[in-house]
Amino acid sequence: MGISASSSIPKGFEAKSRSSKNDTKGRGSPKEKTLDCGQIVWGLAFSPWPSPPSRKLWARHHAQVPDISCLILATGLNDGQIKIWEVQTGLLLLNLSGHQDVVRDLSFTPSGSLILVSASRDKTLRIWDLNKHGKQIQVLSGHLQWVYCCSISPDCSMLCSAAGEKSVFLWSMRSYTLIRKLEGHQSSVVSCDFSPDSALLVTASYDTNVIMWDPYTGERLRVLQ
Repeated sequence: MGISASSSIPKGFEAKSRSSKNDTKGRGSPKEKTLDCGQIVWGLAFSPWPSPPSRKLWARHHAQVPDISCLILATGLNDGQIKIWEVQTGLLLLNLSGHQDVVRDLSFTPSGSLILVSASRDKTLRIWDLNKHGKQIQVLSGHLQWVYCCSISPDCSMLCSAAGEKSVFLWSMRSYTLIRKLEGHQSSVVSCDFSPDSALLVTASYDTNVIMWDPYTGERLRVLQ
């Protein structure tokens, strides 16, 4: 079930969280910031911490969009929209439209390139470039049922999508084409994730099983029951 509002980290949180545990005298509880998205929120994703060059490029080429000096947050909404927020200020940066149904999951590329992938109940995944005002650069089709989950490999070479038709799709993040389908689950696949070195992929299903795969060969390595 989704939620109707999102909470973000307040300005100064990073410095406070890294201070000494004993340095608490005179400090109250951290304040929260609530982002009113106006409708049910189903998917959430933080961007990686931007590097200084990324911040400069955003400010230089997209002057009408506020400079991203820290984290940004993407929220996937009930009507198919995606809202992009500046975390420290709570400022709405972009509103991405294209999906025709609930945006169920979101994933940023780990490289910090501000490429966002969204997965929806409209059976598609969409690729957005936030460095180009949130331009939609690709629509990935092929799933026959709701897409529940998407995950980008840490080396940014592959995208995994999990959907209701029991199969898992692996896509190239370079060409945005389908690499292979992984079949082995007996019910809807609802979650997926890569290992930190991108060498393993795990998927979870309503069939109560977790399957461990080699994403490069498609070999099923282990079933956790």
